[in-house]
Amino acid sequence: SNNGEDFYVGDSFLELSGSNHATSVQPSRGSTLGGTVVTIHGTSFNPSARVFLTSGNTTREVRQMAVVSSSELHATTPPHAAGVARIHAAENMGAVSADLSVAFEFASIPVVADFRPTRGPSSGGTVMTLSGSGFPVDGMSCRVGGELGTQLDRVSSTMALCVAPAVASPGPAAVEVSDNGAHFVAASHSFVFTRP
Repeated sequence: SNNGEDFYVGDSFLELSGSNHATSVQPSRGSTLGGTVVTIHGTSFNPSARVFLTSGNTTREVRQMAVVSSSELHATTPPHAAGVARIHAAENMGAVSADLSVAFEFASIPVVADFRPTRGPSSGGTVMTLSGSGFPVDGMSCRVGGELGTQLDRVSSTMALCVAPAVASPGPAAVEVSDNGAHFVAASHSFVFTRP
């Protein structure tokens, strides 16, 4: 520290300093491509607070952000290499203690290359085998026709089982996966709900 207030800590972090104190970030995982809109909760966020992302020895400002209230900030993550970074809010570019920042994991987005079967009743319950890449160990979810699957079991980083939910009417439905429950990526073809 050069001022007794802002401190550098190794690893990556989004930064808070002075009266700005982050306590959580939702979602806590997003794509290496950037574009994940996060909500940062904390205390004493100043109207002039800015959001920073720190990784190793590099700190950069997150340009797309808004102070919602003294306890909430919104920010859009920039592209970043895979790994854990720290998010913090501050008045300036100075680094801060890790206990004033929150961890955010950048990961490759999960991709569904194929799934089987491709049809099932609108009453739900069809167990689909999803194949693809980047399926995370935890935090993965699936949607079919915009509704969350009733169950998802990750088998490996390239295979998962998704149980289709019940839907109101038959027809084609997008099959989507997410690694953070907030941002979903659709398969290139649709599942078809049939009449029960």
